[in-house]
Amino acid sequence: ITEPCLTEEQVLQEQTSHYIKGKAPIDWDSLDKEIAPQLEQLAYNTYYGINGRPSRVSEKMIYRELQLNAHSLDNLPISKAILNKYAETYEEAYARRLIWAYNQLHKERESVPFCWSDLRRLSGVKKENIKKVIPYIFRHTTLETAEQINNLIFSQNVSSQ
Repeated sequence: ITEPCLTEEQVLQEQTSHYIKGKAPIDWDSLDKEIAPQLEQLAYNTYYGINGRPSRVSEKMIYRELQLNAHSLDNLPISKAILNKYAETYEEAYARRLIWAYNQLHKERESVPFCWSDLRRLSGVKKENIKKVIPYIFRHTTLETAEQINNLIFSQNVSSQ
């Protein structure tokens, strides 16, 4: 072991035999330019709920949907900037979901009243998160809509206590 009797040719052959075929180095710049439009569309659709309920845009979701390896965004500056543009806290995402659910119920039911449980069921926001969400509701919608949602939440919670 301490005195190897391998020639330089044998050492070189050993080193090249461990090369994994199909593992060419990644061209991060071209991959970034290729993925950025797809990521922008995915993030937009997710954030605004184009195909249903709006959701929070997360790294994990991006890796899964675009079939990227974990931590790939660290090497993709354009894509990372797109992710940062849509970054938000869970509370902000919940507020946007509540607003979306309120608007959906308002459209569907027009004159038929609905209650907090309908809003909660459609939005997916749990009861224990609601107090953290309320300040963000006022940031993401008109004052009138925010007050209606707020009244719906508190009138229902007061009567259930």
